[in-house]
Amino acid sequence: MRTIIPYSNLKKGSWAEDFTPSKEVRQKNMFVQCMGHYKALPGYGVFDRSHLNSFLLLYTISGTGCVSYMGKEIILHPGCATLIDCTLPHSYYCSPDDIWEFRWIHFSGACIDGYVSDFLANWGEAPLTTGTRFFKEVYDLAACNDPISFIECSTMLMDLCSKMLIHVIRNNEASSKPISPVVSSAIEIFEEEFQSDLDLSVICARLSVSKFYFLRTFKQQTGFTPNDYLITVRLNHAKSLLRSTSMTIEDIALECGFSTASYFIRVFKKHEAVTPLHYRKYFLQSLAE
Repeated sequence: MRTIIPYSNLKKGSWAEDFTPSKEVRQKNMFVQCMGHYKALPGYGVFDRSHLNSFLLLYTISGTGCVSYMGKEIILHPGCATLIDCTLPHSYYCSPDDIWEFRWIHFSGACIDGYVSDFLANWGEAPLTTGTRFFKEVYDLAACNDPISFIECSTMLMDLCSKMLIHVIRNNEASSKPISPVVSSAIEIFEEEFQSDLDLSVICARLSVSKFYFLRTFKQQTGFTPNDYLITVRLNHAKSLLRSTSMTIEDIALECGFSTASYFIRVFKKHEAVTPLHYRKYFLQSLAE
């Protein structure tokens, strides 16, 4: 049931509504906990809230709002949105001498952390091109209270989180420095010499850099440690051989730079959750079908 908000620092027409989906929906989907539309007057604010198992989406329709979270503060401009993890301290309030009209959604549920954690790690505002239409569609679905509507609502929330994450990643890529010659050279070594025993000290000597500098720079610019990157290159090659050849597991292990077949099997299972033999059988079965 929609509640008309009587607070003196909110203009007429402000409202909020709560939703309580079933346990099954909460376990399987993203779901709306509550949402609303506020027209905030100067003086409106929510300060130092925390310890709520929820994520909060704020979207500015007109005016500007100030949002404080994780030691940072942003101005939320018209057409832009941000996400907040409500377990952590946060504040949001109307800019002085301005009326802030905004929509908000508290939501939670399954499959959410992977979409939201990277955005929160690079927290800021992101444009929301669908604008108020998104909120209307989410509200209509949340209010329907049927299984299909809950799935569609979850999909919309997931899609929104994905788009906001893509926005911050692209912004970071645009503002980040290009990959350095040292890292480019190391990647070339890994991809061309992955069959060899590539010792870190030897690589650093070839690149004329210290181990500390190389480890830090490679991780910053690729997201991998040098060893993890090398393992990824080796595994990619191994998977190709498993799918397309009849080579033994031992021969594939040696061909891809793994010291022993047992070590190869252990690494493969850690990354793929199946053994190399199971992986090969799956693709052979698919070809037979």
